[in-house]
Amino acid sequence: PSRPGAWRKNRARRNLAGAMRALSRRSFLTAVTALGVVLRAGRARATTVVPITVDALTRRSELVVLGTVRATSSRWRERFIVTDCDVVVEAVLKGPVRAGEVVGVRVAGGEVDGIGQMVPDAPIPHAGESAVFFLQGQEDGRWLLAHMTAAVVPVRVGADGVARVGAATGLLQTAQSPMLAQPV
Repeated sequence: PSRPGAWRKNRARRNLAGAMRALSRRSFLTAVTALGVVLRAGRARATTVVPITVDALTRRSELVVLGTVRATSSRWRERFIVTDCDVVVEAVLKGPVRAGEVVGVRVAGGEVDGIGQMVPDAPIPHAGESAVFFLQGQEDGRWLLAHMTAAVVPVRVGADGVARVGAATGLLQTAQSPMLAQPV
């Protein structure tokens, strides 16, 4: 003999068990699909740039010059665009070159045939701009930046004839330096 309402409880349990199995299958398929999407997407690439002081940047650099960009040209280098700059050296603060020489500098980013690439906060100097360049190592005879975002510090000459240096980004931690604020 069965108890009254027992068939309802058993039916409810069977329905609940079926629903759990269906939910488990759905959850499993969702998890497998999500895993497939993640694996197919590949690795994400990111760079963290750490702030640097002028002293640390100078120690890291093999060459530190005050110069004016004479010319630039951008080109593809593998999958990335780089810009090569010819910089006329006005003053040598550190390194093996002399004032008046032209040094080649390579920076990440630029524009080729209407396609532009850039690294956020990274400098891409333009012809006619003056800056202090902190450089380290060479590639194809061109100097490379000693820091991704803080190695090109713009210089502006005021109406009073004083050259003033301003950090290109907030990643260069500066202190007043009398060496970098002298009449030109």
